[in-house]
Parts: sequence; C-alpha cells; structure tokens
Amino acid sequence: MPYIKKELRERLDEDIENLLNAINDIAVDFSSKEEEEGIHSLYAKCLAYIFFKLLRRCYEHGNWWQLTESLKILESVKLEFTRRFINLVELHAIDKNGDVE
Repeated sequence: MPYIKKELRERLDEDIENLLNAINDIAVDFSSKEEEEGIHSLYAKCLAYIFFKLLRRCYEHGNWWQLTESLKILESVKLEFTRRFINLVELHAIDKNGDVE
C-alpha cells in the first residue's frame, strides 16, 4: 500500500477525523443501543457509501483504464487492512484458543 508523505497526511487527517466523528454521531443517533450488530451494520453502510462516493467523484470522468485504478486501490486497502488488523485478531485467537489441528 503506498504510504503518503507526512505533509499530505496532515492535510487530510483533520477532515478524516471530522468524517469519523460524523459516522459515530450517526451511529449513536440511528442505531439500537441494545443491538450491537446494528451499530456495526450502520458503520459498514456509512463506510461503503463514503468509499463509493469518493471513488465515484475521483474517477467519474475517467476512461476504462483510469476506472480500473479504483479496483486496484480497493484491493490494496483490503489487503493492507487484512495484514495489519484481521491477521492480528486471528493470531490472538490462536494464542488464546489454540490452533486448528
């Protein structure tokens, strides 16, 4: 996954924090506090909407080759998230419960 320079991160991070706060506010306002799955479902819907809208706006006038870049971006993010977060959860579960034999 391409990591951007610190200066670029700083320009984006405040807006990303504001977006995350908006998602959390929506989750509190619109989800059932008794049903945890409802909150996670709402996060998933908001994130899917945001990813779609960002990619659509960035690539809406692109040609086929440019549009396929969006798929590469999504795949790269998926792989990086898996490597850095999901795999750690799996390793913790193996340590806690033992590996499947």
